[in-house]
Amino acid sequence: MRLLTKSETQLTEWRTKILKAVGPNAQVMIKIIPELEFIVGKQADVPELPPTESQNRFNLVFQNFIKVFTQPQHPLVIFLDDLQWVGSASFKFMQLLMGFLKT
Repeated sequence: MRLLTKSETQLTEWRTKILKAVGPNAQVMIKIIPELEFIVGKQADVPELPPTESQNRFNLVFQNFIKVFTQPQHPLVIFLDDLQWVGSASFKFMQLLMGFLKT
């Protein structure tokens, strides 16, 4: 994670931005990006939800997390490879991702 190479002041700024974006759901992101815990610190577990609500929470938290990094001063570039192998769940997620990135 490139953020870990930043100065302590810069790291504090990123920590604040990330925690503001994901709120009490930071653990959702830490589960998929374990290194994030080095930046935001240990976070409380999130309550278990039924599958649909859990997916909705993930989508919202991920969207808010990505928006932290999609700013004019530091654009985000995503490379997609081997799309012919993508499953339907991954394809739906990519559609969601592309939808909120263009706004």
